[in-house]
Amino acid sequence: MAQASLHRYFASKSDSATASALTGKEPLEDNSRASDASDASTKPAHDACIDEASAQAQQTDSKRSTCPPGICIAQIEQGHINAIKQLTSTTLPMRYSDKFYKQAVSDAAINSLTRVALFDGQPVGWIRCCLEGGGASSTSGHQTPPSQIYIQALCLLGPYRGHGVATQLLDSILRSLPVQEEQRASSIYAHVWEQNEDALGWYERRGFKRVLLLNQYYRRLRPCGAWVVRRELDSL
Repeated sequence: MAQASLHRYFASKSDSATASALTGKEPLEDNSRASDASDASTKPAHDACIDEASAQAQQTDSKRSTCPPGICIAQIEQGHINAIKQLTSTTLPMRYSDKFYKQAVSDAAINSLTRVALFDGQPVGWIRCCLEGGGASSTSGHQTPPSQIYIQALCLLGPYRGHGVATQLLDSILRSLPVQEEQRASSIYAHVWEQNEDALGWYERRGFKRVLLLNQYYRRLRPCGAWVVRRELDSL
C-alpha cells in the first residue's frame, strides 16, 4: 500500500484530522504541576490521564489485535523528542517541562515504561508511565506496599485513532513488565474525569475497574471529580 493510500486509510476512519484531547474543555490549571513534576522525586502529570482517557474515547475502541499498516510500536529515542513535544501540545491541554520529555530517554526506568507509535518512521502517539512504590521489606521488618504502574501521559493524533493503536501502546507496556516476583507490579492505574463516560468505558473494556472517586480533583472542570481506574496485573 502506497504512503498516500495509507494516509487516506487513516483519514477516512477519523472524525477529525486534528486531535483535541479535551474538546470543548478549558486547559487545566492543575497541570502547572506537569511542568514542576520534571523532578524525578515528583509524580509528573498527575492530571494527564484525563487527557489520555479522552484521547482514547474518540474512536479508539477497536478489535484489532495488531497495528494497522505503516504503524509500529517502538522504544522512544532522542530523535523522537521534538515530534513528541509537538503532538503532545496538539492533543493535550497542558505543558510539560523539557525535562519531562528528556527523562523518557535518559532515565532507564522511565524509558522502559515509555513507547512511541510510529507511522512511516514518524511519531504519531506515545505513552509514558512510571513505577510507583514496591521494594523489599523495610529494616523494621514491615513489607512495603506493592508496586504499581501509573499512566502519566498517553496521546494519539486524531487521524490514527480508531485503529487499535492506543491499545497497542498500552499492551506494549504490559508486555514489558518484569516477571520476577520482587519486581512485579500488582496493578496499573489512571485518573479519569468523572463525567467522561466514553473514556471510562474504554478503560473498562480493557480490564480496568472504577475503584475510587476523588472529589475536587480538577480545578477548572465542573464537576471536578476524578475516578481512579485500576487494572490488577496478577493474571498477566
